[in-house]
Amino acid sequence: MPNTRDIPDGFNGGLRVDPRVVEGFLNDPLTKHPVFAVSAAQVCRDYIQKDTFLSRYLLRCSPSWARGRQLLGSCVGWGVELVSTILNAKRCVKHHRVDDFEEASTEGCYGGARCEGAGVSFAGWRDGAYGANGAKFVRDFGVPFRRDYSQGTGVKDHDLRWYSGDKEKRWGAYGCGGRYDQGRLDNLVKESPVGAVSLAAGFDDVAASIAGAQCPVTIASSYGCSMLRNSYGECRWDRRWMHQMCLIDVRFGSHPAARCFQSWGPQVASGPSGDEYCELPPEWANGTPGNILGCSWWIPAEDVDAICRQQDSWCFSDIDGWQIEKFDWQGALLG
Repeated sequence: MPNTRDIPDGFNGGLRVDPRVVEGFLNDPLTKHPVFAVSAAQVCRDYIQKDTFLSRYLLRCSPSWARGRQLLGSCVGWGVELVSTILNAKRCVKHHRVDDFEEASTEGCYGGARCEGAGVSFAGWRDGAYGANGAKFVRDFGVPFRRDYSQGTGVKDHDLRWYSGDKEKRWGAYGCGGRYDQGRLDNLVKESPVGAVSLAAGFDDVAASIAGAQCPVTIASSYGCSMLRNSYGECRWDRRWMHQMCLIDVRFGSHPAARCFQSWGPQVASGPSGDEYCELPPEWANGTPGNILGCSWWIPAEDVDAICRQQDSWCFSDIDGWQIEKFDWQGALLG
C-alpha cells in the first residue's frame, strides 16, 4: 500500500484541464442545474451549518470498506466512482436496504469519462480525463456498479466485481464496456443515482451540498499537499498535482473545512485527526474510524475556495435538482 514516499511532488493524477470542456458542460441542454449557487439558492440560504459526515452512509452499508488504489492516471474515474458510491449508500440507508449496497466501478467511470462523456468512441492510450466529462457520463449515461454484467451483455469482460488496472486502461481508450461493447453495457447502467450535477463555486457551495442536501462533491484542480496532517487534521495546499478527489464530510465551528478522500489506498495520510474540532456522529464516540481517517484529511475552507476557483469541482445530487435533505438519520440508523 502507498505511503507518503509513494506520492512525489508534482504527482500527476491524470486530470486534464480545458475551460472549454467545462463551458460545454454548462451550456449543454441536458444540464438543467449548471451552477449550484444559482440552481440551489434555497439550499444555500436555509441549510443548517451542522457538521455532516456522508461517510456514515458508506460505513452503515459496508463497515469494513477500504479505499482502493488507482494504478494509472485514472483519478477522474476514481473521484466519480466514490461520489456515486456515496449516493448509492445514502439511498440504501434511507430505504432500509443496506444489503443492496454496491460500490461503483472505477473502470466504467473512467472509460465513460474519456469516451462517452467526451462524445468520442476512441480516446487514445494516453491517461487522463476531464472532471466535467466524468460528471457528464454518470449523469447522462448512468453508473456502472461492481457487479457481473456479463450474463446480460454476453461479454466476459463485463464482470466488474473486482478492480482491474488493465481493464481500466483498455476501457479508458474505448469507453465504458470496452472496444467490442457496442453500447451494451451502457444500456444496462441507465438507472443512475446521479440526478443532477452543478458547478461548485467555493466552500459555501460545498458546505451547502454536503450539509444541506447531503450530497458529495468532486474537486478537480492543481491542489497538492503533504500527507502529514497539521494539528487541525488539515493538509494545506503547498504543491501542485493535476488530480481529482472528493469532498464527503464537512465541519464548521472555529476551523471550517471539508474532508478530502484520495485514491491511493486505505492508509496514506498520517498525523492528528482534528476530531476535537468536529461534532462527531454518536457512533464515532471513539473517534473517526480508521478506514475513513487513513485515506482522508481536512482541507480548510480557504483552500476549498481556491480549488473551486479553478472551475472543475462538481456537486452531485441524487435527485433531479436540489433541496434540503430532511431525512432522519437516526431513524435510519436504528431502523
